[in-house]
Amino acid sequence: MRQIRADLFCRVIDNLGDIGVMWRLARQLNVEKNWSIRLWVDNTSALARMLPNLDIQNRVQDIEGISICHWSDNPSDLLMASVQPNDVVIAGFSCELPAAFITKMCRPTPPIWFQLEYLSAEPWVREFHGRSSPRQDGLAPIFFFPGFETGTGGLLREAGLIAQRDAWQSDISQQLQWLSAMGVSLTPEQRQRTRLVSLFAYENAPVDKLLGALALTDQPAIVLAPGNASFDRLPKDFKPPEHIIWQAIPFLSQPEYDCLLWSMDFNIVRGEDSFVRAIWAKRPFIWHVYPQGEETHKIKLNAWLARTSLPSQVQTALRLWVTESTLGHTAGDATPPLAHILSQTLTHPLWFDWQCASENLSQALVQAPDLASELDELSCQWQPDHRSG
Repeated sequence: MRQIRADLFCRVIDNLGDIGVMWRLARQLNVEKNWSIRLWVDNTSALARMLPNLDIQNRVQDIEGISICHWSDNPSDLLMASVQPNDVVIAGFSCELPAAFITKMCRPTPPIWFQLEYLSAEPWVREFHGRSSPRQDGLAPIFFFPGFETGTGGLLREAGLIAQRDAWQSDISQQLQWLSAMGVSLTPEQRQRTRLVSLFAYENAPVDKLLGALALTDQPAIVLAPGNASFDRLPKDFKPPEHIIWQAIPFLSQPEYDCLLWSMDFNIVRGEDSFVRAIWAKRPFIWHVYPQGEETHKIKLNAWLARTSLPSQVQTALRLWVTESTLGHTAGDATPPLAHILSQTLTHPLWFDWQCASENLSQALVQAPDLASELDELSCQWQPDHRSG
């Protein structure tokens, strides 16, 4: 059985979300599917935040069995000129591949070319997943859509992830020890009384409304946010209410970030990578979807909410979070202010309903095939000889 060799391309736009997805995918294909991976990144500084041992001055290096290459748009780039495309080429988030690389793909037996699209729950995704689009140069890229239902590409989920999560969430002492290293020291009794919140959102997040909602619940809370985060809605002399602690934490690796999500009561996540990881954490969360023109992000949010069993008030709070991130609440608006409705969702009985719906959502999606397995299977369907000896 011949090993599949693949080129993965990532153009960093969302700084962390897109490279986060592509790095997870590269690792899973390498570890679980035995693919040989060459990962092309146009901004290695973003990847270095997840991999401290990555040398951004080195254009080619091997880390965790994956060859990482700095991708340059320079037409005379010698590195790009010296390589030949592998068996499979994956354009992360349908990024435009280098023209010189595409030219080399036009060979008698061209590589399988996947256009890995953005995650969406919209109904049309299933219809277009797996289709090819013939080009004049003879290549035919295949559209690969991650998704939430059968007939789509599924979600990234490593083998053993759910078992690791369950073991972690059942071990309170391990959680408390790990949190202590993050600067959060709690006794088991204090942990029971305290709501832990992780905040990983875009700069325009209505953090002031979040703190207002937490204040209205009267429950002690600790909000853990990246130490270098800068939020537009927080004044420079910001001081949270007395029963709410704002805890700056360092930027975490992907495995550590999973532990963070698993250890929280409530998560606020952004983009695509942390969104999916929040689903696997089976905890209530807010998705700060990446803002796009023509309010496409709201369409994506509504399509996903329609596939969940989240209580209607919770869905309203999630929509308000995205709306107030971009517009803010205006006087005379008949919609309830975010802080008010969010505080209701954080209080029983709605809080209990939100917790149950989050667990059900995670458990239902675990039954579906994962993205890497679907990609591996589709590669074999399109060119079966990749698995032949």
